Parts: sequence; structure tokens; C-alpha cells
Amino acid sequence: LAASTFKASLTSAVFPVFRGSTGKVSWAAGPKPTFACEDLSDDLQKALVEDGLKLASLPDELMLEYEEALGEKRSRLGGIELCQFLHEAWEKLHGGHDEAAKVTGDGAQAAIKSK
Repeated sequence: LAASTFKASLTSAVFPVFRGSTGKVSWAAGPKPTFACEDLSDDLQKALVEDGLKLASLPDELMLEYEEALGEKRSRLGGIELCQFLHEAWEKLHGGHDEAAKVTGDGAQAAIKSK
């Protein structure tokens, strides 16, 4: 019954987000939010959450029911999602691309090479 109820609620589900040092709870929309991964330290993931990354969090017993209701393993933070988040965060902080400031493969700035 619990798994059926949980499965039915997945279409409009919201999940608590992994907490940073602020302790403030925010929410991620379901049905398949991104959960914390095992490859990065908790401290690093908490820092990413503080920078705006949404990593859902559930207690272990609810996680088992969630995966059972979903019929598959949870979606964990991967390299593609991390790179996309870092790119978007960079864009928010620094604006668009400055072609003159691009770094070439040898580490020299394109602007210096063109002079």
C-alpha cells in the first residue's frame, strides 16, 4: 500500500534538498530529482548546494520505497549534471563569453597570441 501510494504521488512530488551549512530546507520537483552521489565528499556536495545545486535527499527507508515505486535506482549526480550546473553558475557570475579571454590548449590567452 505504501509503495502504491508513493508511486501515485510521484507525478507531482517534491523532495527535500540536501542541506548546506545554512540548514535551510528547499525543494526539488519530482518525479526523478537528482540525489547526492557517492563519488564526491558530503562537504563538497553541501558547498554545491549552497551555490544553488538542487540535490534531493530522503532517509534510507524512504529511499528504498522511492526506488521500489519508481521501478529503478535513483538518479545520482553525475559528471554531465555537475558540469552543466558549474557552467550555468559561471554564466550567472561572469556573464557571457568573452572571446578575447578564452584560453587556448597550450594555456596562453588568445588575446596575447593575436598580438
